[in-house]
Amino acid sequence: MIEIIKDRHNWNKLIKTCSSADFYHTYDYHMIDKQDDERAVLIHYRDDKVVVLLPLILRKIEGTEYSDATSVYGYPGPLIAAYSHDADLKVFQQELNAYFKEENLVSVFSRLNPFIPHQEVLLKGMGKILSPGAIINIDLTRDDEHQLKGYHRRLKTYINSLRKKYTIDQTPQEERVDRFIDLYYDNMRRVGAKPRYFFDRDYFYNIMASSSFKTALLSAEDMNTGEMVAGSLFTLKNNIVQYHLSGVNEDHLKLNPVKLLIDEMRMRATSEGYRFFNLGGGLANRKDSLFEFKLGFSDDVRSFKVWRYVVQSDVYSKLAQEKHGGCCVYLAGGCPDFFPCYRCESPKIEF
Repeated sequence: MIEIIKDRHNWNKLIKTCSSADFYHTYDYHMIDKQDDERAVLIHYRDDKVVVLLPLILRKIEGTEYSDATSVYGYPGPLIAAYSHDADLKVFQQELNAYFKEENLVSVFSRLNPFIPHQEVLLKGMGKILSPGAIINIDLTRDDEHQLKGYHRRLKTYINSLRKKYTIDQTPQEERVDRFIDLYYDNMRRVGAKPRYFFDRDYFYNIMASSSFKTALLSAEDMNTGEMVAGSLFTLKNNIVQYHLSGVNEDHLKLNPVKLLIDEMRMRATSEGYRFFNLGGGLANRKDSLFEFKLGFSDDVRSFKVWRYVVQSDVYSKLAQEKHGGCCVYLAGGCPDFFPCYRCESPKIEF
């Protein structure tokens, strides 16, 4: 049986039954991340053998009678609150598909979480699961010696030198939060980030104010001037720590005290009993300089996977054709970069 949850109380009550849930699954984060014209739902499936929770964002497809579904930014995907190995997942998939058709969905997309079990098993046979990139994890179950062995050569010495130049603060003062937001915006402008990464200021304050997960805003302050020159926002829930956002003053880019903040969070999270510390990957899942920066902290590289499911293939093809007029080389499907293709603003042009 499928039940659709939309209220905070019941949503978070169900999420609490899953010890593997990440902060990306919470009601609060869905309210923070979704747009005003979008609907957040938690799909709750239950039978005698299995209990599944799948959070999604439902969006209208402009100019049509149709909608589609996506996930929040980050690493959500389905959760299993209870599971027996003889469970018939085909029944779950049939009811899930019936709900998608009831909502007149054309397609469904969700990022998956590399630290949560059974996600691919639940979705197998419904669309495709692809791996567009990789993420870097620090295994916090290892002792300190083994964690540091994953650091690139000289990184440990480099971080020790940073501790002589910067102090670390975690005081949640409004002035510090505002300074961090400014540093983050400067970072996004410097790397030419797309508009969707320029979250409004309420986004940061709402994340820090949520009682559904913990946050830690660590900042590095110049010992000579007392100025906050770098900051990193981490989220913590159950066994998982996420390196969510960061920013650094341009004058301190060469030293990059964010390295110090990541190391500090690693030590704190280890002492508090967390298991996974996800540093994420590169921009747009590429193995770029950002990916290499994160790779310097750990040799635990894991696949980042996404789920793509076309519910109504005929409608999907029609919308794609109307959007791109046959000019895209991937119009027939299989685009490695974007899904659904009818929402793509940068088609690969065929000459």
